[in-house]
Amino acid sequence: MTSTILSIFEKLKSILTVSGYEILGAENVRSTALEVTDGFFSSSEITKSGSVVLYHKSKKENAKTLLIDAHIDTIGLVVSEICEDGFLRTAPVGGVDRRILTTAEVEIFGKEKIRGVFASVPPHLANKNGDDSLPDFADFLVDTGKARDELVEIVSVGDPCVFVGETKKLLGDRITSAHLDDKICCAAILSACKELSGTDIECNVTVLLSSGEETRGGGALTASFVTSADGAIALDVNFAKEKDVPDYQSSKIGDGAMISRSAVTDRTMTSIVEKCARDGNVKHKIIAEVDGTGTNADTIEVANMGTPCAVLSVPIKYMHTPCELCSLGDVQCVSDILVNTMKSFEKYANEDETRLGIRVLKGDIVK
Repeated sequence: MTSTILSIFEKLKSILTVSGYEILGAENVRSTALEVTDGFFSSSEITKSGSVVLYHKSKKENAKTLLIDAHIDTIGLVVSEICEDGFLRTAPVGGVDRRILTTAEVEIFGKEKIRGVFASVPPHLANKNGDDSLPDFADFLVDTGKARDELVEIVSVGDPCVFVGETKKLLGDRITSAHLDDKICCAAILSACKELSGTDIECNVTVLLSSGEETRGGGALTASFVTSADGAIALDVNFAKEKDVPDYQSSKIGDGAMISRSAVTDRTMTSIVEKCARDGNVKHKIIAEVDGTGTNADTIEVANMGTPCAVLSVPIKYMHTPCELCSLGDVQCVSDILVNTMKSFEKYANEDETRLGIRVLKGDIVK
Protein backbone atom coordinates (compact mmCIF):
# COMPACT_ATOMS: atom_id res chain seq x y z
CA MET A 1 0.00 0.00 0.00
CA THR A 2 2.85 2.43 0.71
CA SER A 3 3.90 1.97 -2.91
CA THR A 4 0.54 3.41 -3.97
CA ILE A 5 1.05 6.45 -1.76
CA LEU A 6 4.56 6.99 -3.10
CA SER A 7 3.40 6.64 -6.71
CA ILE A 8 0.62 9.21 -6.20
CA PHE A 9 3.00 11.56 -4.42
CA GLU A 10 5.46 11.44 -7.31
CA LYS A 11 2.70 12.34 -9.77
CA LEU A 12 1.56 15.29 -7.64
CA LYS A 13 5.11 16.43 -6.94
CA SER A 14 5.79 16.92 -10.64
CA ILE A 15 2.99 19.50 -10.94
CA LEU A 16 3.78 23.20 -10.41
CA THR A 17 1.74 24.43 -7.43
CA VAL A 18 3.83 27.15 -5.79
CA SER A 19 1.52 29.08 -3.48
CA GLY A 20 -0.24 31.75 -5.53
CA TYR A 21 0.39 29.91 -8.81
CA GLU A 22 -1.77 26.81 -8.19
CA ILE A 23 -4.20 27.70 -10.96
CA LEU A 24 -1.41 26.94 -13.47
CA GLY A 25 -1.37 23.29 -12.36
CA ALA A 26 -4.96 22.89 -11.15
CA GLU A 27 -6.28 21.02 -14.18
CA ASN A 28 -3.32 18.65 -14.02
CA VAL A 29 -3.96 18.09 -10.30
CA ARG A 30 -7.61 17.35 -10.96
CA SER A 31 -6.96 14.90 -13.80
CA THR A 32 -4.28 13.14 -11.75
CA ALA A 33 -6.59 12.83 -8.72
CA LEU A 34 -9.37 11.37 -10.84
CA GLU A 35 -6.99 9.00 -12.60
CA VAL A 36 -5.44 7.50 -9.45
CA THR A 37 -8.71 7.01 -7.50
CA ASP A 38 -10.36 4.58 -9.93
CA GLY A 39 -13.76 6.23 -10.24
CA PHE A 40 -14.31 7.06 -6.56
CA PHE A 41 -15.39 10.61 -7.40
CA SER A 42 -18.56 11.40 -9.34
CA SER A 43 -17.75 15.06 -10.04
CA SER A 44 -15.10 17.72 -9.51
CA GLU A 45 -14.41 21.41 -9.94
CA ILE A 46 -11.62 23.97 -9.77
CA THR A 47 -12.23 27.10 -7.73
CA LYS A 48 -11.18 30.56 -8.86
CA SER A 49 -8.32 30.48 -6.36
CA GLY A 50 -6.89 27.26 -7.84
CA SER A 51 -8.16 24.70 -5.33
CA VAL A 52 -9.38 21.34 -6.65
CA VAL A 53 -12.63 20.01 -5.15
CA LEU A 54 -13.64 16.36 -5.67
CA TYR A 55 -17.04 14.91 -4.79
CA HIS A 56 -18.14 11.38 -3.88
CA LYS A 57 -21.90 10.91 -3.62
CA SER A 58 -23.25 8.24 -1.29
CA LYS A 59 -26.19 6.08 -2.33
CA LYS A 60 -27.73 6.68 1.10
CA GLU A 61 -30.48 9.29 1.12
CA ASN A 62 -29.76 12.39 3.21
CA ALA A 63 -26.25 11.14 4.02
CA LYS A 64 -23.92 13.34 6.03
CA THR A 65 -20.97 14.93 4.25
CA LEU A 66 -17.34 14.59 5.37
CA LEU A 67 -14.83 17.15 4.08
CA ILE A 68 -11.19 16.04 3.87
CA ASP A 69 -8.62 18.76 3.18
CA ALA A 70 -4.91 18.89 2.41
CA HIS A 71 -3.17 21.81 0.76
CA ILE A 72 -1.69 21.24 -2.67
CA ASP A 73 0.44 24.40 -2.66
CA THR A 74 4.12 24.45 -1.75
CA ILE A 75 6.66 27.02 -0.68
CA GLY A 76 8.81 28.40 -3.45
CA LEU A 77 10.28 31.55 -4.96
CA VAL A 78 9.40 34.22 -7.48
CA VAL A 79 11.82 36.00 -9.81
CA SER A 80 12.23 39.59 -8.64
CA GLU A 81 15.06 40.85 -10.89
CA ILE A 82 17.06 39.72 -13.91
CA CYS A 83 20.68 40.71 -13.33
CA GLU A 84 23.85 40.71 -15.41
CA ASP A 85 25.83 37.58 -16.32
CA GLY A 86 22.87 35.19 -16.08
CA PHE A 87 21.99 35.84 -12.44
CA LEU A 88 18.52 36.23 -10.95
CA ARG A 89 17.26 37.72 -7.73
CA THR A 90 14.29 36.02 -6.13
CA ALA A 91 11.79 36.65 -3.35
CA PRO A 92 10.38 33.97 -1.04
CA VAL A 93 6.85 32.55 -1.33
CA GLY A 94 5.82 31.07 2.01
CA GLY A 95 8.17 30.29 4.86
CA VAL A 96 11.52 29.90 3.10
CA ASP A 97 14.50 29.74 5.45
CA ARG A 98 17.55 31.65 4.18
CA ARG A 99 19.82 29.03 5.75
CA ILE A 100 18.91 26.51 3.02
CA LEU A 101 19.67 28.81 0.09
CA THR A 102 23.43 28.38 -0.22
CA THR A 103 23.92 26.08 -3.25
CA ALA A 104 20.23 25.08 -3.30
CA GLU A 105 19.09 24.05 -6.78
CA VAL A 106 15.94 25.54 -8.27
CA GLU A 107 13.77 25.22 -11.36
CA ILE A 108 12.52 28.45 -12.91
CA PHE A 109 9.23 28.29 -14.82
CA GLY A 110 9.44 30.91 -17.56
CA LYS A 111 8.63 30.45 -21.25
CA GLU A 112 10.59 27.26 -20.78
CA LYS A 113 11.78 25.49 -17.65
CA ILE A 114 15.41 26.10 -16.75
CA ARG A 115 17.55 25.22 -13.75
CA GLY A 116 19.75 27.38 -11.59
CA VAL A 117 21.71 27.18 -8.39
CA PHE A 118 22.09 29.71 -5.60
CA ALA A 119 25.57 31.17 -5.73
CA SER A 120 27.83 30.95 -2.69
CA VAL A 121 31.27 32.15 -1.68
CA PRO A 122 33.82 29.38 -1.01
CA PRO A 123 34.51 28.95 2.72
CA HIS A 124 38.17 29.84 2.12
CA LEU A 125 37.09 33.37 1.19
CA ALA A 126 34.01 33.83 3.33
CA ASN A 127 33.74 35.49 6.73
CA LYS A 128 37.11 37.25 6.53
CA ASN A 129 35.83 39.85 8.96
CA GLY A 130 34.34 37.27 11.29
CA ASP A 131 30.77 38.06 10.26
CA ASP A 132 28.74 34.83 10.23
CA SER A 133 25.37 36.49 9.64
CA LEU A 134 23.30 35.46 6.63
CA PRO A 135 22.86 37.92 3.77
CA ASP A 136 19.46 39.47 3.17
CA PHE A 137 17.25 37.44 0.85
CA ALA A 138 17.71 39.98 -1.97
CA ASP A 139 21.49 39.49 -1.79
CA PHE A 140 21.28 35.80 -2.70
CA LEU A 141 21.71 35.30 -6.45
CA VAL A 142 20.62 32.37 -8.62
CA ASP A 143 23.20 31.41 -11.25
CA THR A 144 21.55 30.09 -14.43
CA GLY A 145 24.73 29.94 -16.50
CA LYS A 146 23.05 31.89 -19.27
CA ALA A 147 23.91 35.28 -20.76
CA ARG A 148 21.53 38.08 -19.79
CA ASP A 149 20.35 38.57 -23.39
CA GLU A 150 19.38 34.90 -23.56
CA LEU A 151 17.84 34.91 -20.11
CA VAL A 152 15.45 37.84 -20.71
CA GLU A 153 13.94 35.94 -23.64
CA ILE A 154 13.01 33.07 -21.30
CA VAL A 155 12.39 34.53 -17.84
CA SER A 156 10.27 37.44 -16.62
CA VAL A 157 9.90 39.12 -13.26
CA GLY A 158 7.12 37.30 -11.42
CA ASP A 159 7.88 33.83 -12.79
CA PRO A 160 7.65 31.09 -10.12
CA CYS A 161 10.53 28.88 -9.03
CA VAL A 162 10.60 25.63 -7.07
CA PHE A 163 13.29 23.96 -5.02
CA VAL A 164 14.71 20.79 -6.54
CA GLY A 165 14.82 17.82 -4.19
CA GLU A 166 14.66 14.33 -5.67
CA THR A 167 12.70 11.65 -3.87
CA LYS A 168 15.12 9.14 -2.38
CA LYS A 169 14.48 6.00 -0.36
CA LEU A 170 16.45 5.74 2.86
CA LEU A 171 16.71 2.93 5.40
CA GLY A 172 13.49 1.12 6.23
CA ASP A 173 10.43 2.92 4.94
CA ARG A 174 11.83 6.43 5.19
CA ILE A 175 12.00 8.77 2.23
CA THR A 176 13.40 12.24 1.71
CA SER A 177 12.10 14.70 -0.85
CA ALA A 178 11.12 18.25 -1.55
CA HIS A 179 7.41 19.12 -1.30
CA LEU A 180 6.35 16.47 1.21
CA ASP A 181 4.60 19.48 2.75
CA ASP A 182 1.81 18.91 1.94
CA LYS A 183 1.65 16.71 -1.14
CA ILE A 184 2.35 13.58 0.89
CA CYS A 185 -0.94 14.22 2.74
CA CYS A 186 -2.73 14.77 -0.58
CA ALA A 187 -1.36 11.38 -1.63
CA ALA A 188 -2.60 9.79 1.62
CA ILE A 189 -6.11 11.08 0.95
CA LEU A 190 -6.20 9.91 -2.66
CA SER A 191 -4.80 6.50 -1.69
CA ALA A 192 -7.60 6.10 0.88
CA CYS A 193 -10.19 7.04 -1.74
CA LYS A 194 -8.68 4.58 -4.20
CA GLU A 195 -8.98 1.83 -1.58
CA LEU A 196 -12.69 2.58 -1.15
CA SER A 197 -13.47 2.78 -4.86
CA GLY A 198 -16.43 0.52 -5.60
CA THR A 199 -17.42 0.40 -1.91
CA ASP A 200 -20.82 1.63 -0.73
CA ILE A 201 -19.92 3.98 2.09
CA GLU A 202 -22.75 5.72 3.89
CA CYS A 203 -21.47 9.30 3.83
CA ASN A 204 -20.77 11.79 1.10
CA VAL A 205 -17.09 12.68 0.81
CA THR A 206 -15.71 15.98 -0.43
CA VAL A 207 -11.93 16.15 -0.92
CA LEU A 208 -10.39 19.61 -1.02
CA LEU A 209 -6.87 19.92 -2.42
CA SER A 210 -6.58 23.52 -1.35
CA SER A 211 -4.54 26.44 -2.56
CA GLY A 212 -2.78 29.17 -0.64
CA GLU A 213 -2.13 27.50 2.72
CA GLU A 214 1.54 28.50 2.73
CA THR A 215 0.64 32.15 2.27
CA ARG A 216 -2.81 33.31 3.42
CA GLY A 217 -5.07 30.24 3.61
CA GLY A 218 -7.29 31.55 0.82
CA GLY A 219 -8.06 28.17 -0.71
CA ALA A 220 -9.75 26.74 2.36
CA LEU A 221 -11.56 30.00 3.00
CA THR A 222 -13.00 30.46 -0.49
CA ALA A 223 -13.86 26.77 -0.92
CA SER A 224 -16.26 27.06 2.02
CA PHE A 225 -18.55 29.06 -0.28
CA VAL A 226 -18.75 26.34 -2.96
CA THR A 227 -19.06 23.30 -0.71
CA SER A 228 -20.41 22.53 2.75
CA ALA A 229 -19.99 19.61 5.15
CA ASP A 230 -21.16 18.23 8.49
CA GLY A 231 -17.60 17.66 9.63
CA ALA A 232 -14.06 18.05 8.34
CA ILE A 233 -10.56 16.67 8.72
CA ALA A 234 -7.58 18.86 7.83
CA LEU A 235 -4.41 16.96 6.96
CA ASP A 236 -0.94 18.45 7.09
CA VAL A 237 2.62 17.59 8.00
CA ASN A 238 3.70 18.21 11.57
CA PHE A 239 6.85 18.27 13.66
CA ALA A 240 8.71 15.01 14.16
CA LYS A 241 10.56 14.60 17.44
CA GLU A 242 13.84 16.47 17.24
CA LYS A 243 16.08 18.48 19.51
CA ASP A 244 14.26 21.52 20.94
CA VAL A 245 10.80 20.30 19.79
CA PRO A 246 8.53 19.68 22.82
CA ASP A 247 7.36 16.09 23.19
CA TYR A 248 3.72 17.05 23.68
CA GLN A 249 3.51 18.59 20.21
CA SER A 250 5.70 16.17 18.26
CA SER A 251 5.93 12.48 17.43
CA LYS A 252 8.78 10.15 16.58
CA ILE A 253 9.23 9.10 12.98
CA GLY A 254 7.73 5.62 12.76
CA ASP A 255 5.21 6.07 15.59
CA GLY A 256 2.26 6.52 13.26
CA ALA A 257 -0.23 9.32 12.67
CA MET A 258 -0.66 12.42 14.82
CA ILE A 259 -4.07 13.62 16.04
CA SER A 260 -4.32 17.15 17.45
CA ARG A 261 -6.28 18.43 20.41
CA SER A 262 -6.57 22.19 20.30
CA ALA A 263 -8.77 25.17 20.98
CA VAL A 264 -9.36 25.17 17.23
CA THR A 265 -10.30 21.51 16.75
CA ASP A 266 -13.83 20.27 17.36
CA ARG A 267 -14.34 17.83 20.23
CA THR A 268 -16.79 15.57 18.41
CA MET A 269 -14.82 15.40 15.16
CA THR A 270 -11.59 14.71 17.02
CA SER A 271 -13.33 11.98 19.00
CA ILE A 272 -14.55 10.37 15.78
CA VAL A 273 -11.04 10.35 14.29
CA GLU A 274 -9.60 8.89 17.49
CA LYS A 275 -12.25 6.17 17.58
CA CYS A 276 -11.56 5.25 13.97
CA ALA A 277 -7.83 5.01 14.74
CA ARG A 278 -8.53 2.74 17.71
CA ASP A 279 -11.10 0.65 15.82
CA GLY A 280 -8.51 -0.19 13.19
CA ASN A 281 -5.70 -0.58 15.72
CA VAL A 282 -3.78 2.06 13.76
CA LYS A 283 -0.68 3.56 15.37
CA HIS A 284 -1.18 7.17 16.40
CA LYS A 285 -0.21 9.76 18.98
CA ILE A 286 -2.38 12.47 20.54
CA ILE A 287 -0.65 15.85 20.61
CA ALA A 288 -1.58 19.22 22.13
CA GLU A 289 -1.58 22.34 19.95
CA VAL A 290 -3.21 24.69 22.36
CA ASP A 291 -4.07 27.98 20.65
CA GLY A 292 -4.05 26.85 17.02
CA THR A 293 -2.77 24.17 14.70
CA GLY A 294 -1.09 26.16 11.92
CA THR A 295 -3.19 24.17 9.44
CA ASN A 296 -6.27 24.83 7.35
CA ALA A 297 -8.35 23.72 10.35
CA ASP A 298 -7.79 27.21 11.75
CA THR A 299 -9.65 28.54 8.69
CA ILE A 300 -12.20 25.77 8.11
CA GLU A 301 -13.63 26.00 11.61
CA VAL A 302 -14.62 29.67 11.12
CA ALA A 303 -15.03 30.03 7.32
CA ASN A 304 -18.51 30.85 6.08
CA MET A 305 -20.86 29.35 8.71
CA GLY A 306 -18.02 27.27 10.21
CA THR A 307 -17.39 23.51 10.03
CA PRO A 308 -16.37 21.31 12.98
CA CYS A 309 -12.87 20.14 12.16
CA ALA A 310 -10.25 17.65 13.35
CA VAL A 311 -6.55 17.61 12.45
CA LEU A 312 -4.67 14.51 11.31
CA SER A 313 -1.00 14.81 10.44
CA VAL A 314 2.20 13.13 9.32
CA PRO A 315 5.39 13.74 11.32
CA ILE A 316 8.27 14.99 9.20
CA LYS A 317 11.76 16.29 9.76
CA TYR A 318 13.48 19.22 8.05
CA MET A 319 10.23 21.01 7.17
CA HIS A 320 10.38 23.64 4.40
CA THR A 321 13.65 22.34 2.99
CA PRO A 322 14.40 20.41 -0.24
CA CYS A 323 15.09 17.28 1.86
CA GLU A 324 12.04 16.85 4.07
CA LEU A 325 11.94 13.38 5.62
CA CYS A 326 9.08 11.09 6.62
CA SER A 327 8.14 7.45 7.11
CA LEU A 328 5.83 5.95 4.49
CA GLY A 329 4.47 3.76 7.28
CA ASP A 330 3.31 6.87 9.13
CA VAL A 331 1.64 8.14 5.96
CA GLN A 332 -0.06 4.77 5.57
CA CYS A 333 -1.38 5.09 9.13
CA VAL A 334 -2.94 8.42 8.20
CA SER A 335 -4.49 6.89 5.09
CA ASP A 336 -5.85 3.92 7.08
CA ILE A 337 -7.49 6.25 9.60
CA LEU A 338 -9.13 8.11 6.73
CA VAL A 339 -10.48 4.84 5.30
CA ASN A 340 -11.98 3.92 8.68
CA THR A 341 -13.41 7.41 9.15
CA MET A 342 -15.11 7.44 5.75
CA LYS A 343 -16.62 4.05 6.55
CA SER A 344 -17.83 5.06 10.04
CA PHE A 345 -18.50 8.80 9.85
CA GLU A 346 -22.26 8.44 9.38
CA LYS A 347 -22.53 6.11 12.38
CA TYR A 348 -20.30 8.03 14.79
CA ALA A 349 -21.63 11.44 13.78
CA ASN A 350 -25.05 10.39 15.13
CA GLU A 351 -23.75 9.15 18.48
CA ASP A 352 -23.56 11.17 21.68
CA GLU A 353 -20.81 9.58 23.69
CA THR A 354 -18.01 10.75 25.98
CA ARG A 355 -15.69 13.00 24.03
CA LEU A 356 -11.93 12.50 23.86
CA GLY A 357 -11.88 9.89 26.60
CA ILE A 358 -12.74 12.41 29.34
CA ARG A 359 -15.88 12.68 31.41
CA VAL A 360 -18.52 15.14 30.24
CA LEU A 361 -19.96 17.72 32.60
CA LYS A 362 -23.73 18.08 32.13
CA GLY A 363 -25.13 20.82 34.28
CA ASP A 364 -23.44 20.29 37.63
CA ILE A 365 -23.20 16.51 37.27
CA VAL A 366 -20.12 14.74 35.94
CA LYS A 367 -21.25 11.88 33.75
